Amino acid sequence: MLAPMKVRWLLLLVTAAAAACASGRAGDGPGPGGGQHDAPPGSPKDSATTSVDAKPGTKLDAAMMIDAPGGGGGGGLDPDLEIPDPSGQVCDEPGRMSGECPAGEVCRFYTSTEGRCEGCTACGNLGASCTATDQCDILFECYKGQCTNFCTLNSTECGAPTDCINIGHATRGVCRV
Repeated sequence: MLAPMKVRWLLLLVTAAAAACASGRAGDGPGPGGGQHDAPPGSPKDSATTSVDAKPGTKLDAAMMIDAPGGGGGGGLDPDLEIPDPSGQVCDEPGRMSGECPAGEVCRFYTSTEGRCEGCTACGNLGASCTATDQCDILFECYKGQCTNFCTLNSTECGAPTDCINIGHATRGVCRV
């Protein structure tokens, strides 16, 4: 199984190659390299920051292409948010512990529209360092490398309403770390 970052870069490279072929730029004529590695005049040479034409009138950049589950920021979520293993039971309300998930598990963010039930292994408390969601107790979510609270957007659950960070879900977020 590929690591999440490798999957993202592979998606970026495949999309860029497909767009280049569709536009007739990949190896289609005379010139240095037959056009294989030539960028259009005036465009950046760094593929990580270059926009790619997927179809006429549509520009996709690297941030827009990272929209699939499999690592931090899956499914349109903030890339600083860790997401759980996809094997967990599907759930609807991140932060909810009863009803949707088995005992000892919480619904954690998985995409912008659904969650996955997950327990904890290290069960870190508020402010504990983390690199995966299951390293935080079921009361918390791993965001920016720290276990933090779930919250309802525009609520005072974290203090000021602006302290509940919108991470890409319609109604739920995490407290500012």
